Amino acid sequence: MNIPEWIKPAAWGGVAGAVIIAIVSFSAGWVVTSGSAAQMAKDEGAKTALAALTPICVAQFKSQSQEIQTTQLAALQKENSYNRGDYVEKQG
Repeated sequence: MNIPEWIKPAAWGGVAGAVIIAIVSFSAGWVVTSGSAAQMAKDEGAKTALAALTPICVAQFKSQSQEIQTTQLAALQKENSYNRGDYVEKQG
């Protein structure tokens, strides 16, 4: 059986096109792996929890006396920027 000559370039074009589509779709975020999807869900959950708990934290802080607020803010500013989240957690 003779295969026409135009089949070989068309097949290579199809293969190249499939590879390019796969690269573009993964790079653009149109297709994600299960690991990426799990990480995105975890990050979104953390953002949602932060958004839900922030008003409660602010209300608790504002309910304290001015003296305590000043003391806690001064202590917070003394902390390194990467330790401030832990400090806020420890304060309740």
